[in-house]
Amino acid sequence: MPLTSQIGEANIRILQEAYRCWKNGNYQLKALYQIIVNRHWPADQPITLAGFSLFTNYVSNYAWSDNEIFFLGSMKDEAQHPLFDEGFLNYLQRFTFSCDMDALEDGAVVYTAMPVAKIEGPLIQVLLMGPVLLHLLQTHSTPGNWPKIIFEPHNL
Repeated sequence: MPLTSQIGEANIRILQEAYRCWKNGNYQLKALYQIIVNRHWPADQPITLAGFSLFTNYVSNYAWSDNEIFFLGSMKDEAQHPLFDEGFLNYLQRFTFSCDMDALEDGAVVYTAMPVAKIEGPLIQVLLMGPVLLHLLQTHSTPGNWPKIIFEPHNL
């Protein structure tokens, strides 16, 4: 399920950033989201990577339910204006993931400063899906819950 299945402040911020891209008209700009093992990670502590296969399955089945769209449409800002307009909600209803993805295979051993994964494609899709990939890698790789990973969405 999309981000609102367990709505939280961080997920709302991600949606608001995606909405800003939508409103500014730059949502189709090409962007890159990379995940790299933090350079401060102890060199003698390898990490066994897992989670990318879950991500590929997740995005192939990704869809916003009518209830989720209705919930997002009912959200208001402090002035009681809708948080998201109808055009953006329609975009989410029709959302199809079309980014290029590349990652090390599950089971790969990674060390300090190694690139782990990347998503490249339209900025709005990178903003919506990058944090999902990071979460899956963090929670399924060992040692679990990496203390820090460097990740940044970049405009190319």
